[in-house]
Amino acid sequence: MRVYFSEELRRMRQRAKLSQSQLANALGCTPQWICQLEKADKTVSEQTALDLDTYFKTDGWDHDEGHFQRIHKTIRRASRHRVLLPGFDADLRHESLAIGIRCFAAQVVPGLFRQRTTHAGRWI
Repeated sequence: MRVYFSEELRRMRQRAKLSQSQLANALGCTPQWICQLEKADKTVSEQTALDLDTYFKTDGWDHDEGHFQRIHKTIRRASRHRVLLPGFDADLRHESLAIGIRCFAAQVVPGLFRQRTTHAGRWI
């Protein structure tokens, strides 16, 4: 869905014959931010969707239910209902155990390599 949002943003910007810099100046952000939105690298905030609807005056923009806001709501809904592959939920349960082992291993392994010296019988 983020890809769809980015394609719609690019389409609307190009239809208005605007560069990324011109749109960024109008919205009060950087051209890099617009570029990241158009590449679907960044998650879109609700405020950004509202700003885009207001700027482009999409259908429903004056009632806070514009085109970009509808896409944003769909993205949020879809992110709550992620589909896991079969068996993946079992892997998720084991992940916390694996993280604990990894943290504990960093403390145990150095102790295994300690050796006794021959001088005073002390550990080095």
